[in-house]
Amino acid sequence: MEKLIPFLAILAGLGFLAMWWAVTGRPRSIRRAQPTNFFDGIQVRLNKAKLEAEAGAYVTRSAVTGGVMGLAASLIAGTPVVFPAFFLGGFILLWSRLEDARNQQVNQYNKDLAWAMDIILNSWRIRPSMQRALQAVADYGPGSDTLRAARGAGAEPPASVAADFEEVLFHVRQGRPLAEGLQVVADRRGSLTFDALATALIVAEEQSGEVAEMLQSQAAATREQADAFDEAITKQRNKRNEIRNGTFGPWLVLALARGMSLISGTGAYGVEFFQTLVGALVALVAAGITILVYTLGIKIAARGLILGRIETEA
Repeated sequence: MEKLIPFLAILAGLGFLAMWWAVTGRPRSIRRAQPTNFFDGIQVRLNKAKLEAEAGAYVTRSAVTGGVMGLAASLIAGTPVVFPAFFLGGFILLWSRLEDARNQQVNQYNKDLAWAMDIILNSWRIRPSMQRALQAVADYGPGSDTLRAARGAGAEPPASVAADFEEVLFHVRQGRPLAEGLQVVADRRGSLTFDALATALIVAEEQSGEVAEMLQSQAAATREQADAFDEAITKQRNKRNEIRNGTFGPWLVLALARGMSLISGTGAYGVEFFQTLVGALVALVAAGITILVYTLGIKIAARGLILGRIETEA
């Protein structure tokens, strides 16, 4: 019976590989021609999720993380059949980490937009000039220090709200409409908060009367959106931590029991059972349930958090 355990490990690996390929493979919903390269399909998924990572780097880091997790789980359980499940878990864990980093960037960008809107409002109250307001954000807004440093070094400025408004100001000074300059940044950012702010600026430029009250309302709305997203990010992060602790916690408890039994000299806890065919099946099912529950929990925790723009036909 024990001879079947390596075969079971290989079969489990193929099964989990098929599951992973179904998740990360080239999306079938895209009907236009797409590259058939393995990494191209993963890059499409990364870009669609707005995750800042190259496919090759993502696969490499995930494989290393999954390999370490799989090796640790195999040592804890005393059987190699759990390795494929935890190897796949490395890809899922890194994906969730990238999502957390993306959400933090979006959260900070929303806060920076609220700051920028306050600068625009104050500048407009002093002198109702759209170019002056845009210049104020570029000079004093979030990221203005790094923007000035990049200018002095003749380098490409890093992404920031100040750089975004300097780009809009550049288009305006070239004689292009304000809406066109804002649209360039809006398309690149894909932020609903920026879209709302841009609409308010366009209305402010087109109206000839007093628009300070309207800008003040938009500034308050931008702050409310930033606060709401910040609260949602915090709740999601807490839920993800709870899911991570709940799914991987039992394996840590098993590792602790194994370690204590080795220290006390009573032998490795559970090794004899997990080295049997029934024990190997139990370990395989437990590992599969762990990764499955973790994956579903992460997806549910992120549901509805990132809002996307709806593309319409011209």
